[in-house]
Amino acid sequence: NTENVGYGRAINQGILETSGSYILMLNSDTLAIHHYWLDNMIRLFEYDDKVAVVGNRLINKNNKLVGCGVVGTNKNPKIRGWMADNIGYTEPIECISVCGACYLIKRSNIEVLGLLDEYYKFYYEETDLAYTARRNGFKVMYCPDSTIVHYHQGSCKDNIWLNQQFQIGKKHFDEKFADMMEDNRIYG
Repeated sequence: NTENVGYGRAINQGILETSGSYILMLNSDTLAIHHYWLDNMIRLFEYDDKVAVVGNRLINKNNKLVGCGVVGTNKNPKIRGWMADNIGYTEPIECISVCGACYLIKRSNIEVLGLLDEYYKFYYEETDLAYTARRNGFKVMYCPDSTIVHYHQGSCKDNIWLNQQFQIGKKHFDEKFADMMEDNRIYG
């Protein structure tokens, strides 16, 4: 692209140009720290054909956790382990969502889930896809055996613009998934 078309649209372009069995969305502000991180994520798909999305363990440059799945309820989600020491959270669990910094989906599920919602420019794309997956009877899983360093907010330094995009995305998301907010099932 000759201009920034937004994360969702750019990812969708990549999805449409590729043909692999899996689609990995990996932010530019990440770094893999062991050789089998992707293989370990793929293994979670092999155990349950209802798994549509897999996310991994994310740490920051100071070895603090910044993502181990999103748990709680649809209306009150919580990022597990946020800024805690990089210990624990060693079991795969079904989640509400997982962080989009490293996000793996099965290509065969795109037919049901659709592509990323291009309304979002920054934030909520992965959350939207996870809620869509669960709305359609699929699972979203956290993979503890795959670790990526995420240089949190390393791809954009304009906090005013980021906050605006967050608020715009939240409003769209809340309207789109209002029906799911009444489901009080607890994940994680």
